[in-house]
Amino acid sequence: MSNNIVNNYASTIVTIFADVVKNYERNLEIIKQAEDELNDLSHEIELSSPKDMYKGYLVYKEIRDIRIRRRIAKEENELLKDMYDYFISPNGQTFKGKIQSIQGNSVKIRNSQEQRTYRPRQRNDLTITDKHTVVNKPFEELLNEFNKNKVHMKNGKMRK
Repeated sequence: MSNNIVNNYASTIVTIFADVVKNYERNLEIIKQAEDELNDLSHEIELSSPKDMYKGYLVYKEIRDIRIRRRIAKEENELLKDMYDYFISPNGQTFKGKIQSIQGNSVKIRNSQEQRTYRPRQRNDLTITDKHTVVNKPFEELLNEFNKNKVHMKNGKMRK
């Protein structure tokens, strides 16, 4: 099937929905795991015999690495929270369903467009009877082709 711009946009939106939810929930797991590891290390410090400087440094390094991993996940979730809350809400799910409905409809419309033929209504001397239409390329595709072949200046010389 040829290019369907609405299908492409809808796929992108649905992918964003899935990625936001997946990343937010993955970050929650990372935060939980990091907190459990930090708790284990705190108990190691509290309940084990004292460590020499090198072993103490290794525990410090582990704690630091875990806290950095936890901080990255927390800060990303802080940014994602509003999107996540909307996407899992009834309104967000309704919106996602509408986008998927629009996407499905666009596929039907595009298939219909590709099968469309023309029959002259009045004239029978034309050569276009039962010919399929040639659909123009979407703007984005035309722009990409233009940019590939665009002439530009480099070091004072025209380049392709």
